[in-house]
Amino acid sequence: GDGLVRYSMSSDRALLGDSLLADARIELVADGSLRLLEGERFIGQFVSDRLAWRLLPTERLGDIYSSSAVRRLAEFTVLAANEGLGLRSVAVLPSPFSPDLAPLKIGFVLTSQESAASVSVRVFNLQGQLVRTLLDGELLESGRYGAQSSRLPLVWDGLTDSGARARNGRYIIRIDARDTSGTTTEQISVVLVR
Repeated sequence: GDGLVRYSMSSDRALLGDSLLADARIELVADGSLRLLEGERFIGQFVSDRLAWRLLPTERLGDIYSSSAVRRLAEFTVLAANEGLGLRSVAVLPSPFSPDLAPLKIGFVLTSQESAASVSVRVFNLQGQLVRTLLDGELLESGRYGAQSSRLPLVWDGLTDSGARARNGRYIIRIDARDTSGTTTEQISVVLVR
């Protein structure tokens, strides 16, 4: 997040370089960027010589996370533990949609305990025939996709893979995600009208 952390110490706490002579308590307010993630939350301390986050014992009181195991000055943040492979909050907007007015927006939240999962997004007609491939095995990190605030907008302009205009009717948007733990699939229907 973009939050500001302020250190304050009582006069009995002294500094030796960037190390504290006694344990200190750090308190952080979680910002809204974690609201879509359901994993357990911890305060993380960045360890620059290992380029990794160290999880600290964390207590929670409302939106405030605190840890009393701080022995040196560093960068701190609230981290959410990764969830297993999953697709949540799959949505399309608008439905029905007219590609002559605006494209169909497709959104979802991807979770994975790995650094990335392979994701495919395809459009099928009701006969099960592939109409359009929007993503084909793209490696995506956990997070929200398809929204204006996400890194990857996902839209269907009503065209087929060959560039022809798709016919009026109902279509199935199928999202497949795969990592070494397995595969998960979500489907949502949409109506195209011209």
